[in-house]
Order: sequence, then structure tokens, then C-alpha cells
Amino acid sequence: MSKKSADWWTACNCPYTGCPRLALKPEDRPEGCKKCWAPGFLSGRGGQTIHGGEDPGKLILWPNRLRKCLTTRKPQRYGWILGEPAEVCRAHPEYMAACVGVALARPDHGFGVPTSDPGAIVEWCKYAMKRLTDGRRLFPDDDDGWMFRQWAYASGRRAGVDGWPENHGGPLPPKNWIWLISASTQQEVNERAPHAAALESMGWRVGLHLEPLLSPIVVPYMMTEPFEPVWSWIVVGAAKGHVPQGGEIGWYHAIRNQCSDQRIPFWLKSPLTLDGVEHRALPEGWPNS
Repeated sequence: MSKKSADWWTACNCPYTGCPRLALKPEDRPEGCKKCWAPGFLSGRGGQTIHGGEDPGKLILWPNRLRKCLTTRKPQRYGWILGEPAEVCRAHPEYMAACVGVALARPDHGFGVPTSDPGAIVEWCKYAMKRLTDGRRLFPDDDDGWMFRQWAYASGRRAGVDGWPENHGGPLPPKNWIWLISASTQQEVNERAPHAAALESMGWRVGLHLEPLLSPIVVPYMMTEPFEPVWSWIVVGAAKGHVPQGGEIGWYHAIRNQCSDQRIPFWLKSPLTLDGVEHRALPEGWPNS
């Protein structure tokens, strides 16, 4: 863990990078994006390696990184934080199928996948789950789907995962995968919460990724049968370089208390502590080291 924040992932290794919001002029970006650390990281020295030195708004796929997630022996908590998966779902549904397939093949890993566009995620999940219900492969029936299916076969053989992805094509959804709904304000939470409920109704795990936190948040009280919270996890963090002061500290206390009341695991990324106490609760079933 770094000195300024407590990262919830043990490895990033993001198999896609770039976010369409970063293609906008800084003044035209949503408020949370203006205070995001990703633009500077992807376009700076780190971006030369992580994003190939390209425009941070450009989506780039990195199959070799995805293969590494499949082949790494030690269980990891992966934070795929450097790209927008909704863009992958729209432009390359076969690649998102490969990403989910890796999670199915490696239940000992945890996969946290933040998104600011959960509506597109809902549509891809409906599409993927209908394919499996209809007895078809997870990969689309087109040239790109065929290509990534062959890539998956080869990767599975190299990793010693017998018969993947055919033997690991279901059941969806993988329990070690969590869609993290990104939001910075109450309005964004309210707008995106119905999509979270739709994902949960299909069996997917969903969490809230409140970073950077820019306003007080009332966590939508959504429960399932038999009275389990829709939210599997909540992560909270301040804007890069910002130290919450005064009344802002109350925002973090309030979210922590709501998580306690609703029995939701709570991870405090920054500030490091509240009243001297760290909060590092992980979702059920995720590796703890």
C-alpha cells in the first residue's frame, strides 16, 4: 500500500486502457473526471508503458496482459482501473467475453471492474447470458469472435487450464467479478443505481466506487431476496492530492455508517484512516493477500 492511499488491488494489469471522457477537453469533462488521476498517468511517463504513449481517450486492447491474468499463479486482486469497460462492450464484445472467461477460469483471483457507464454493461450482460441460455458460445459468431476463441484456446493450453474456454463458459456470472459503479456525486449515484439493480437481478455482483468523492452521498437502500444488499462492496477515496478537511470528513463517516447499517463491506482508500481506524473490508470470496 502507498503512503497516500490504500489501493484495494494487488495488481492492475488492465487488459484495456483509455476512456472516452478523456478525449474531451478538460473543461468539458464531468466534474469527477476533472479531478481524476488517470489523464495525467496515461499521458505521462507511466502512460508510455501502460498506454503506449497514445491519447488517453483512445481505447486500446492488450491481450497479453489478459493472458497474464490467466497464467499468474499467485491469487491476485485485479483492479482494471485504466480503461472504460463499457467501450469494450460496445466495440469489442468478443474481447469482453474473453475477460469474463478469464475470471471463470481463475476463481482464485478477484476482479474489480470500475465503470462510469453501467447502462452499456447491462446490455452486454443481457447479450452474453442469453447466448449461454440458448446453448451458444460466449464468443460472438463472427470473425473477431472466432479469433479470440482461438486465442483463448491457445492461452488456456499454455496456462494448463484444460479445455478453456469451452469448459469454463459458464455458469455466468463469475462470483469473483464485481462491476464497480463509479460516481462522485449524489446525482451520479442516483442515475446509475437502477443499472446496478439490473445487474444484480441477473446475478452479477455490483459495488460502488466513490472516487473522487465530491459531495455527501446517501447510499441507495436496495435489498434483494432474502434481504441481502444489492451492493457487494463500497470503495471511497478523495480526489488526487486532496486532503479532506472540516465538514468533508463527515461525508466519509456517513458512508462508513451506512455501510455498517446495510451490512456492506467498506474499503477506505483515502484518507487512510477515520478516527485513526483503517477500513479494509473485502468482498466475500476475494483473496485477502
